Amino acid sequence: MIQFFRDKGMTGHKDAPSELLNQLLQLDKIIVKSDPDELMPRMSTLYVVGMMEVAVQAPEANSAFAFIPEQVKAYAQMCMTRIAEVLGTDFGDATPTTMGDRLAAVDSSTSVSTLRTLARRDDLDLRVSVAANPNLPLDVLQTLAEDEDQFVRAGAARNPALPLALQFQLAQDGEYLVRKALLDNERLSTTVENRLYQDDEPEIREYLTAKRTDSASKLRHLARSEDYETRGAVAVNPNSPTDALRLLARDDEALVRGALLERTDLPAEVLLTLSRDVDSNIEEEATRLLEMRRLVPVELGETPSTGQGYVYILMNASMPGILKIGRTARRSQDRVAELSSHTGVPTPFELVYERPFGDCARAERDLHARLAEHRVSKDREFFKIPVYEAVNALMALEAST
Repeated sequence: MIQFFRDKGMTGHKDAPSELLNQLLQLDKIIVKSDPDELMPRMSTLYVVGMMEVAVQAPEANSAFAFIPEQVKAYAQMCMTRIAEVLGTDFGDATPTTMGDRLAAVDSSTSVSTLRTLARRDDLDLRVSVAANPNLPLDVLQTLAEDEDQFVRAGAARNPALPLALQFQLAQDGEYLVRKALLDNERLSTTVENRLYQDDEPEIREYLTAKRTDSASKLRHLARSEDYETRGAVAVNPNSPTDALRLLARDDEALVRGALLERTDLPAEVLLTLSRDVDSNIEEEATRLLEMRRLVPVELGETPSTGQGYVYILMNASMPGILKIGRTARRSQDRVAELSSHTGVPTPFELVYERPFGDCARAERDLHARLAEHRVSKDREFFKIPVYEAVNALMALEAST
């Protein structure tokens, strides 16, 4: 279970806590959106969290993780609890070992020997996940590409390491699901792709066109496709015209409407429609993005509206167990760079968490009041508090405003 750090040569290394925290912070940004469909593709990050679960139970892991700060371990455990809530599961009857297997199956840093072992298991979900792992040895990948179960073959079809011969083989698979899965392979051969344009199944041809075309007229047409995956592909296609995006913002499928939020160029009118969505997760994320657009200056250095800004939480390796909690009317990263440039700071600050507020000064005062007992000095913005407690307090403050 500690292979992640061993493979990266990081066991006991000073950068490992920072690497783990970065993984967790990226994960946390997904967790707050409460979208299972966003969480599941990021299972490699969940693997890190799974390892932390083991870290508090397995003696070997406890020893190997001794260099990880306790507050980071606690933060990881908090993430796992919230993940279970979002996914609506306690991971069934999974023990730390079986849960670790499921997460290791999709982690590209998992060792080849471990992947070979996992590929031989009877667990169907496990084999499906292993089949898509880019670190899978060719002989095992070939075996899984010929598996009797179509879902396992579909997993192999998505594997970016799939050689041309197997791409051709799966492009002729008798199951539509397997051929369609090939279209999600980021390294699909142009020759195989051209063959799939001639596929007998209309949905495959439509899905491929929706992913690849730059024709506005075709994208408008495909935005009305009966296949929700095709409509989802139109939603993220950078060439989709605004009128098609408006239509998809009112799509019957939440997955299609949610896919629009992956765009960084989503028109404000479409974002406004999504901020009123019946799905609370889509509504909250769209609202957050609208707030961010109002708060973030168009050009670096431009001053936002009075009162608006961010409340941030920072940590510094030179101050273990202590967090800096403040506010800024600029981008938080700009403030981090400014603080880190001071000659009196031996190591740079790292941004742990941030949230936008219409009145950031008031939000900062309220948060400082909530955390008063943890304050190191009443005239300083430093608090001796675990990361997860500070993050929870900031999230609770946002929810109450």
